[in-house]
Amino acid sequence: MLKKRKTRTWSGKVFLMAILLMYIQATTHIGVCLYRLIQAYVWLRDSVGPDSYFFDTRRWDHFAHNFLICSMTWSGDALVIYRCFIIWNQRYIIILFPSLLLVYVMAVNCSVLYWFTHPHVIPFLNLIVWMDAVYPVAFFQNILTTGLIVFKILHQHYISTAAGVRSAGSRLKLIHIVRILVESAVIYTTQLFITIILYFQRHNALYIMQYAMVPTIGIVFNLIAVRIHIAELSATQTMSSGIPTGLSWWTDHHLGTTLELNRLPSHRMDVEVLPMQLKLNRPRFQGDRMGCHSGHSRSM
Repeated sequence: MLKKRKTRTWSGKVFLMAILLMYIQATTHIGVCLYRLIQAYVWLRDSVGPDSYFFDTRRWDHFAHNFLICSMTWSGDALVIYRCFIIWNQRYIIILFPSLLLVYVMAVNCSVLYWFTHPHVIPFLNLIVWMDAVYPVAFFQNILTTGLIVFKILHQHYISTAAGVRSAGSRLKLIHIVRILVESAVIYTTQLFITIILYFQRHNALYIMQYAMVPTIGIVFNLIAVRIHIAELSATQTMSSGIPTGLSWWTDHHLGTTLELNRLPSHRMDVEVLPMQLKLNRPRFQGDRMGCHSGHSRSM
């Protein structure tokens, strides 16, 4: 996946660095969790006890555990917002509301982390009101950003279909991109939904979902990258076996002009989808026979 592209766009570098950061966060979180288990059930089992140990918010490992959960959630949400920003042609108005939701979640998380080490500064009854909205807000933000991405890709698909672009004109169909995004994103969305139910039920299974949230976020983003890469390779092999790779000249009797349709950029790890460029040129031939030329310029 990394060797295939000799040049990489800025957005591709952002996604690569974000995934590497998630890997470091997830690995560190596993180490902290193992340390906490050994401390609670082996070293301090008789003197402190597992219950007292896990609920002691003043310990550094308790703070590190919760900070890694929060930072992993921030990284995942920020990466989804950035992906939405790229797909929507870098329109800030599109990501304004999701960004405000992320800022709200970050502010509440930071307040809770501060309360762990300073429990007498912030009254818990005042803090719990803001904490109750964190998971629902994150759930809504996840659905909103994913919905915006899917809508944009489907809209581009309909535009391409209406313009006469054949499915063989690109190595990977946009509909396949939508399916991969939805199937991968539903993992984290389902986990958030279950977490919301357990949180308001005050059920102890909530801690299981919280511990699993860190690896789930990393899995979702890497799953999208891997599945798109595999689908792209499969489509490339299919086309190389005899299916035409580009659009041929076709007749358009209504416009009397040549529509130069540039092929959509390849969908790789950063899942960039740029709008189809539609250029109206003067007739290339006289008479009824007109043509549509498929440009083969690639947007990296």
